[in-house]
Amino acid sequence: MAWYDKWAIMTIAAAIGVGGYYGIPWCKMDVTIWAYWVAAIGTTGTLIGTIWLATEEKRERSRRELDLALVVCGGIILKITEIQVKMKAVGETLLLTVPGERENIEWSAGILSTLPEIEFSDLAALIVLPDNVATKVATFLTELDWCKKEITKRSISEEVDDDIAHMCIQTGKRMLASSERLFAYKAAVQDFLSHNKCEIV
Repeated sequence: MAWYDKWAIMTIAAAIGVGGYYGIPWCKMDVTIWAYWVAAIGTTGTLIGTIWLATEEKRERSRRELDLALVVCGGIILKITEIQVKMKAVGETLLLTVPGERENIEWSAGILSTLPEIEFSDLAALIVLPDNVATKVATFLTELDWCKKEITKRSISEEVDDDIAHMCIQTGKRMLASSERLFAYKAAVQDFLSHNKCEIV
């Protein structure tokens, strides 16, 4: 709890105490009324304590979630950078695919096989990032997995005909578009790290 929150609570409590002291006819109160007052004060104190504990637990949970997100972001930001750069190179290479030539497809499959892995379990920690970054990165990873399987399968095909060449070109366009989106997600992760004063050297 911040220092100004504590001072605000102390000021309010003092104001209520002073107001109650001067506003209550103490000389006319009997034992029954005193019992009611004691019970009311106890109930109020219990309620305030419960609220404080609940909010403190929520703040602590938020701090833990933020710390975990920072650790995960620090761990995957370099992976995202590598994936984005290699995907762009593969996409540009696949655009040059022509029937009868498999060199570009084989090269692309080889590059895709070296991409670092980002675990879906790690993305759960990124829920605290704004603009649904975790969901967007998860969708991107699903699309990337499809592209990797397609290109790997085509790289071992016996013949690169017109249909395969066309498919590879379309996959290249798709990977370039995905690379641009990943670049934006990377910027969001970097902004999150910078906003929380966490620098990746």
